Amino acid sequence: MASDLARSPLHKWAQVLSGGLTLAVMLSACAPPPQQVPIPAENGGFKPRQEIEIWRGSKATTLHGVQVRSDSLMGVPLWRPPECDSCRVVMPLREIDSLRTVSTERSWMLLASVPFVALGVVAATWALTEGD
Repeated sequence: MASDLARSPLHKWAQVLSGGLTLAVMLSACAPPPQQVPIPAENGGFKPRQEIEIWRGSKATTLHGVQVRSDSLMGVPLWRPPECDSCRVVMPLREIDSLRTVSTERSWMLLASVPFVALGVVAATWALTEGD
């Protein structure tokens, strides 16, 4: 009876899903951790698409297209293009506690690939067990 259970389609799907879950955890671990960076000098900044987490008190705001001008830091929300002048958010430097680089795009791309990898595992498992 135990061997019948091991051959059942439900058991095979459970194995595939547990493998997919393991893969998802491993892929999410590949995302780079946030790294603290110093506030750049005046007229300095970061690459246009670099995502910067700006901490003020216990709240963080994530912007890109971040630049420093005299006594303020400015950037654009992630859902807008970095060149958008009317979308710019300006913060006084004296209110900023710290900056961190983050990579939300890379994390989402890794997580978005999980269903496709799981589908490949299902197809491979199906092909390998078709003869049973």
